[in-house]
This record gives sequence, structure tokens and C-alpha cells, in this order.
Amino acid sequence: MCVGFCQSLGVDPVEPGADSDVQEHLDPPAVLGLETDSGQAPSGEDARDKIERLGRHAWSIVGIGLAAFLVLLVLRRLAWLVTPAVAVIILGVLAAPLVRLLVRRHIPRTPATLGVYVLMLGVLVGFGWLVGPAFVSQVGKLAIDVPDVAERLASRLDRLEDRMSDVSDTAGDAIGRFKASVTERSQELGENLADGIVGLLGSALGVATALLIGLVVSFLVVKDLPRLTAGTNRWLARPENMRVRGAARSMAADVTGYIRGQLLDAVIVGALKTLVLWLLGIPYFIPLGVLNGIANLVPGVGPVVAAVPPVLIAYSLGGWGWALLTLLALAAVQVADYYWFAPTIVGEVHRLPTLVVIVALIIGAGTAGLLGLIIAVPVAMAIRDGLHWAAIPDDQLDAEIERAEGKVRGRGRTERRMRHHSVSESSGGNGP
Repeated sequence: MCVGFCQSLGVDPVEPGADSDVQEHLDPPAVLGLETDSGQAPSGEDARDKIERLGRHAWSIVGIGLAAFLVLLVLRRLAWLVTPAVAVIILGVLAAPLVRLLVRRHIPRTPATLGVYVLMLGVLVGFGWLVGPAFVSQVGKLAIDVPDVAERLASRLDRLEDRMSDVSDTAGDAIGRFKASVTERSQELGENLADGIVGLLGSALGVATALLIGLVVSFLVVKDLPRLTAGTNRWLARPENMRVRGAARSMAADVTGYIRGQLLDAVIVGALKTLVLWLLGIPYFIPLGVLNGIANLVPGVGPVVAAVPPVLIAYSLGGWGWALLTLLALAAVQVADYYWFAPTIVGEVHRLPTLVVIVALIIGAGTAGLLGLIIAVPVAMAIRDGLHWAAIPDDQLDAEIERAEGKVRGRGRTERRMRHHSVSESSGGNGP
């Protein structure tokens, strides 16, 4: 009947096993573009494997997008919890390796966790006691002096506008618009000075409260972490969940390593830039240095934006010479961070293309402002790891999981074994 139907349509039927152009064009691997490197269509099993990998990749993208949408929806509903939650995550990420180190030294987990958090609290209190009064004093003085600084800056920009107008009307107009913007902003700040100081104090109080809540909650989480994660670990240990297990291990290693490295790098850069501004005689050097340290958490864009206020203040006080010297000093610290500090401290843990980082920063800024800029790269890293594990062939899962779990455990144990092995070899393998 099929032959008659084909003949009624004017199409010659294709016999099984016949070699024809129609059979070649209807071959599923050829239609889907699944040819091998030699130009031949793969076997049926290879084609199915590739189709399955493509399907897993597509569904993982859908799942990650849905999860990100749900997380953003929850964050919008619980915006007041974002700052304490970030404090909990950061403090937990910093404390967990120290607690693990003490537990390996046969110290019970509760005393080890308590000791680590007492140390962290002591560092925070000591830093606040040493820097806090000067920081508050300089911030208050800056808020009061902003109109005067803006007036001096506008006066210098007036002279610069006159000179540039003789050379180029376009450049003169651009400087004039910048001067008008600075004047307008300074007038608004002067009119709302009291509200600005109250808002600043409120923000400082909010950050202090978030840190206190973060200390308490993260202490409880880190102390009971093995018990809290026992059920999840049992679920991940099932053979059918190996892919999720590997993705979770990779995300944990990459994101926590990136957070710890970036925080330490930001502290070093902030301290160095504070020292540089103090040596150059820039007023308000402590808040400006803290601003530069925080801005260093935002890759690429942050340091450039944070360098503008100290350069403008230097220009308003001492002209082009002082401004150029300030810019060069800040740029020198940033170059040192880019070529030495960051590769040593942070390493290549994120391994994200520049375009991906830029897109992530744009999406993060549009979604959650400054907080979105800070967490954009870790979120992009987590998405990258999820897509990577969705595309791994089944026969390579075991090796990839071993590698991911090794990253979570860290290299400390391996390095200790290597040092012990090298010492044994140097002594000829003879113990005491």
C-alpha cells in the first residue's frame, strides 16, 4: 500500500538498504549536522549521545534561567534581608577554612568555631577602634567641605573652559557641562547636608547591625555545618545525582575561592591607596581609600570610578600637577594589583572571558545596583560551572568529580604529603 501511495504522488519508493540521494538527505545525523571529523555520519549510538548532550545543555540553560529568576524574585520581596545574608555568606566563607584547619588538629568543632569567630570579632572591633573615629571625622568634614571644594573646582574649570574654547568649541562645551553638573550636585548636597549626614549614619548603623547578625547566624551555620549538610550530601552521593554533585562541588570551590581572594585583594588595595593618598597630602584620605578598596570588588569599572573623587579633590586644591600626580600614584597601585597582587591572591579562579564579565556586570547593575555589581562575577561563575557539568559525557563524570572534590578539599593536604615525601627522599627514606 505504501508503494502505491508513493507512486500516486509521483515519488519512487526507497527500498530498504537502497543507496539513493533521498535516503542520504533523510539521514538524521546528516540533517542534524552530526557528522564526524572525517565527514562521515557517526553511528546511531554516537548520534544519540550527541543529541542527549545537546538536550542536557539546553535544559540546563532553561533550569539555570528559571532558578535565577526565582532567586531575583525572592530577593525583591526580601530586600531588607539582602545585606545580613551577604554578611552571613562572607563571614561563613572566611571562617570555614580556619575551622576545618582546627578540626584537623583534633580540636572539637564547637570550640574551634568559637575561637575563630572571637578572632574575627576582635579584628573587626580593633579595626573600628583604630580607624573608626578618624573615618567618621573625615566623612563629616568632607560632607561640610563639599560646597567649598566644588566652588574651587568650578573656578578652575571656568579658567580651563576659557582656554579650551579658544582651541575647540566642542571641548569647551563639554567642560562647561561638566562644571554645571558639579555645581548642581554640590548645591543639592549643601541644601540636604543634614539629611545626608543622618542618612550616612543610618547606613553605618545598618552595616554594623548586618555584621552583628551575620556573625551570630554564620557562627551557628558553620558550627553545625556537617549536620546541616548531611542530608544533602547523602542525596548527592546517589549514582543518579553524580552530575549535580560535581556541579555543586565545582561551584563551591570556585565561588568561595573567588570571594576569599577578592576580599583579601580589596583590603590590600584599599590600604595601599589610603597610604598613597596620605603621603600625597590629600584630605579625607581614609574614606577615599575605603571607597577605592570597596570599588576594587567590581572588576574593571570599580577602580576607575573610585579614582575620580580623589583626582578632582587634588585638582581643586592644587591644580593639574597635583591631580596628575594623584592619578599616576593610584594607577601605579592598580597596575601592581593587576599584575602581581590579584594573580597571586585570587589567581585565575574565575577564568571568564572579558565579554562575559562585562555582560554580567551590566545585568548585575541593572538588577541589584552596587550589590549586583559585586556578586555578578560569582553568579556568572556558578552558571558557567552548571553549563560545564551539563555537557560532560557520562564516561568522564567520575574523573571530573574527583577533580572537583579535590578543589573543595583544597591543596593543603596534598602539599603536606608532598613536603613529607620530599623530606623522606632527602633523608634517604630512613626515619628516626
